[in-house]
Amino acid sequence: FLATEDPQAVDAMKQQMPPHWKLHVDPFVADFSSHRVEEYNGNPKMATALKGKPGLAALGSLLVALEANDFVLTTASNWSLLLKELVQHVLEP
Repeated sequence: FLATEDPQAVDAMKQQMPPHWKLHVDPFVADFSSHRVEEYNGNPKMATALKGKPGLAALGSLLVALEANDFVLTTASNWSLLLKELVQHVLEP
């Protein structure tokens, strides 16, 4: 399961993953990519325009991601830091 809002991350994963892997991509990318705001911190504008639906989708993605046994995270991502902290201090204290 690839939890990302970045279509470039999906493309990069598809190019680099072993051919026998089946990639499950966060629906956030497909459902909201046409509404992406590229400017810095554009998510509030997108959330307002879509009446909060991206936030609900993100919570669903978080719940699915927390079911994983293994993670690949990046230190540059607030999402990754949130997952790391939840796993370390809530799921496996």
